[in-house]
Amino acid sequence: MRKWNKGDVLAVSTVIFASILAYVGMNSLFIQPVAEEVESTSRQAKQFQGQYEQLLEAREQAETDQELAAVREQVPAREAPESILRNLEALTGGTGVTIDHLAEGENTADEEAPLAELTYTLQASAASLGEINLFMEEMEQSDRLMLIDGFQLQKGEDAVTVSLSFTAYYSG
Repeated sequence: MRKWNKGDVLAVSTVIFASILAYVGMNSLFIQPVAEEVESTSRQAKQFQGQYEQLLEAREQAETDQELAAVREQVPAREAPESILRNLEALTGGTGVTIDHLAEGENTADEEAPLAELTYTLQASAASLGEINLFMEEMEQSDRLMLIDGFQLQKGEDAVTVSLSFTAYYSG
């Protein structure tokens, strides 16, 4: 094994010192700015994610508001039998059905329930079963929320008669 002289120690020390200096220089010139840029980009990504989530929430809220507005149109704020009658008369317009009798039935208004129900019975007549079918389809597709609970058909010689029970809703 060879002995180290002053020149060898100085050369090795210079190489080690130059390596440390190169590491510190590379770190401060390249690595640290890249790390700061990564951190900045990460903050921006989090900010954009937050804005995106806010936009999604706003869109969902707008959709919910539109759905509630549509339901408000279908469900009046109070019991309104006269609006039911007007609605049914409007539905008979193009169907050829004549309403013979409309009676208000049971009112189920529960203070805890979001919707109150009001049942009706209806007797109507038409020249054909197709006209009765058309009337019932129009009733189901009406702007007013009404659900047909049951019906009974009777066919006479010159007319078809339907006895219909349905439920209308209001927001009590």
